[in-house]
Amino acid sequence: MSLLPLNIRASSTATPLALLAVCFFTSSASAQRFGNPDVLAPDFPSPEVVVEKMLEAARLKPGETVYDLGCGDGRIVIMAVRKFRAKAVGIELSMPIVKESTARVKGLGLEDQIRIIHANLLKVDLRPADVVTIYLLTTSNELLRPNSNAI
Repeated sequence: MSLLPLNIRASSTATPLALLAVCFFTSSASAQRFGNPDVLAPDFPSPEVVVEKMLEAARLKPGETVYDLGCGDGRIVIMAVRKFRAKAVGIELSMPIVKESTARVKGLGLEDQIRIIHANLLKVDLRPADVVTIYLLTTSNELLRPNSNAI
């Protein structure tokens, strides 16, 4: 099993999506400890250097909208707003993590540029996104395929 940070950049001309992947390997034992079938990856923060490279590789521009699926502590959406002057939406399944990341965003004064939504990332409409970031197990990425075709 591997964790796979991935950027999906929506195309303005409906051409195929551009994908960027950088692998981080983890043991299959850790991947098997999920009891909830909606949980697609362990709670593992994306390293800051990976976050920055992901957003640079996506060629994120000011004013564009980033959706981070499984946003955790909000580090991707926060960097997207602070460094790239984008707008951002974080999607998170865990309500305690949603509350924590929402408080972090508010504490940084970024609540006008970032929304954290409590939702299952497989059921979110991605059409408003210019860039979608995920950091999931590779086996979970296949589950996103039907939703990624919408952008």
